[in-house]
Amino acid sequence: MKKKLPLLVLALMLTSSLMQTHAQYDDYPDNSDFKVDGICYKIVDGDAIVTFGPYDILACVGGPVIGACPNGYEGDVVIPETVSHDGVQYNVTAIDEMAFYMCENLTSVVMPPSITSIGEWAFNNCWAIKELRLPESLKSIGENAFSDCYEIKEFNIPESLQYIGEGAFRDCNNLEAFYGPNTTEDHRLIVMNGKAIAFAGFGLTHYEIPDGVSTIGSYAFSIHNNVEYVEIPESVDVIESYAFQGSSIKHVKLPGNLKQLNYYTFMYSSLESIELPENVEDIPLGCFMNCSRLKSVKWPNNLKSIGSFAFSYCINLEEVVLPALIRDISFRAFEQCENLKFLVIPDSEVTIGSEAFVHCSALESIKVFSADPLKLNVENNAFVSSIYNNCILYVPFGSSDIYKRIMPWCKFKNIEEMPEASVEDVIDDSKANSEIFTIDGKRVDIPRRGILYIKDGKKVIL
Repeated sequence: MKKKLPLLVLALMLTSSLMQTHAQYDDYPDNSDFKVDGICYKIVDGDAIVTFGPYDILACVGGPVIGACPNGYEGDVVIPETVSHDGVQYNVTAIDEMAFYMCENLTSVVMPPSITSIGEWAFNNCWAIKELRLPESLKSIGENAFSDCYEIKEFNIPESLQYIGEGAFRDCNNLEAFYGPNTTEDHRLIVMNGKAIAFAGFGLTHYEIPDGVSTIGSYAFSIHNNVEYVEIPESVDVIESYAFQGSSIKHVKLPGNLKQLNYYTFMYSSLESIELPENVEDIPLGCFMNCSRLKSVKWPNNLKSIGSFAFSYCINLEEVVLPALIRDISFRAFEQCENLKFLVIPDSEVTIGSEAFVHCSALESIKVFSADPLKLNVENNAFVSSIYNNCILYVPFGSSDIYKRIMPWCKFKNIEEMPEASVEDVIDDSKANSEIFTIDGKRVDIPRRGILYIKDGKKVIL
């Protein structure tokens, strides 16, 4: 009896879980109003739209949302232009959101010309579909409608199409072409009203976005495993969230006119280096998070803020030289940059938030150019405690005593003063003996304090 008790308890727990799951979905016993020839429909505004029908409760155990289960459609599905039910004929005008969601055994769908709308997630994870022709009357495609349809190689984009939701063709890694009036001459890019919406990148390693594009849309270049370099024209001034998320790009040329990046823009990408244009003032939430190959960043002189998690888990980033106008480094901005060795903080009234450099345990040197640490609003837990014994804190000449009395700087066991020198001294010296250049080779007449330059063939921080 003792051996059987755990099995009995487990059975009771499973029964309870199933009862709770049934109760959870009892309000949604069936999304459809009727079913004809294996296709489920519901009536909306006097028309019929294709939807999902009864779902398998057992398959839904633990499922996150209604409909997040295989819907039973498989094989070849032909949607009629009209359908009759109880003596009434209805025009079939739309594909409902999640209608064919995760129908892994669905091999083809033929849509009639009466279809004007395809809802969100309608064909998500339909892995077996290899061809799908969009009806010429189509006006709207919802978010993630065809995401993760790995086998589809091309889409026709009807002239009637007015709206494509974010990520509509996301993670379609075998896409080779889009055909239609809203596509580029090379058939690789959908562009609507100046906005790049989706990219067919299979077989490419390099891509140059055509001039005239003003915005790169969300998920436009995400998860393309072959493309390593993307060149962006000067006409682009906005890159939206997730635009290059998870992509294989190692290098990207950002335009000088770029004004705005967005949250998670390059998250999980393969970027190895990035040069940020001078117009960029803010690096938002998670913009470069988990770019594990990122080694170097050229910071814009006008940069004012770095958002939370912006560079977290950039495990190969070795050096951060913050520009003179920086004002805010947010929560965990550089979390887990485990190979970060050198940090330079300029003479500015900067706020460094909680755990901004948490788990950056390899820090060897921090140079702070403010003679007054009270100008710096630094949280006591901004740095990981393990660095305090070995990391050297360099401070301006004559300021070590006050740094030794102010948190969190007083935690550092090694505080050293930098030699007494000013930018003016360097300028006078450069006029007499040598020139100073930026890292990318541009001559500098008046260098800024706290910036990395090239002088006499060596990297120096003034």
